[in-house]
Amino acid sequence: IVSDDPINPERRIDILGRGTSNQCPIAVIPMTQAYAYVDAVVSLDGSESYDPDGPNQEPVGYEWVVTSRPEGSTRMIVEEFDNPDRPELGGPRDLDSTPTAQFLPDLPGDYTLALIVRDGFGLDSLTCNNEALMTLTVRDR
Repeated sequence: IVSDDPINPERRIDILGRGTSNQCPIAVIPMTQAYAYVDAVVSLDGSESYDPDGPNQEPVGYEWVVTSRPEGSTRMIVEEFDNPDRPELGGPRDLDSTPTAQFLPDLPGDYTLALIVRDGFGLDSLTCNNEALMTLTVRDR
């Protein structure tokens, strides 16, 4: 290390390290095409996702995202609904520590839902070009 210290302008420090070849976590959505009705609960499950070199081969984070939706749609993905009899009242935001979530489509049309998983080093499946997508076609009752 070179510095402007007049007494010790240069100091050598030994560094020992161990590299790793971190493998990408893999996001898996079992159903890539699904159908539902407006205001019908859709359960999302990414538990088949894995991290080849992670602890227990499981990702440490899961993120469900609505990447496209009909114009005017506003509903978000939640961990679970506070009141299963009244899901339109919502629930807590989706936890990234669990592979499951729920969604309540509010308009007919096509939605695209994505799952992104992360490993313990912060590497995510999207960065690795592993896109896990589900097309959800929603109809009026």
